[in-house]
Amino acid sequence: MIRITAPVKRCLSILALAVAAAALAPASASAERALDSYCSPSGDFCIAIAGSKRQPEFVLRSFAFAGQYKLCLKSPSHDRECGWWRLKKGRHGVYASRVSIADSFFLTEPGHYRVSAFYAEQQLGRGLDFDHGKAAA
Repeated sequence: MIRITAPVKRCLSILALAVAAAALAPASASAERALDSYCSPSGDFCIAIAGSKRQPEFVLRSFAFAGQYKLCLKSPSHDRECGWWRLKKGRHGVYASRVSIADSFFLTEPGHYRVSAFYAEQQLGRGLDFDHGKAAA
């Protein structure tokens, strides 16, 4: 049995996080921007709201899990709607999903929205926030 020491575990965690962040990054810096994002401390997954206020997209990339996940949107009036999406296997063993929030949910009012993702009934990280329909501050 191979024994992995704490310094090796820390190094592997940092490497996994760096690879996950690179997998989440867009091909071109001008292609899109992250409105909000979160990567797990272990580097197993990263989530982000990318794009623009008018056309926000939810992005999920993971080394740790595949299959279906639930995505929920909470509106400024606190209405909540959810749907199910599937992660698809991509390059380098990374499973990924990209969901157009504007095409998949009702963005009926201007204001602050929160997106939460769940896998096997566990919330993935924290909720991600974006403002829709407001002038830039």
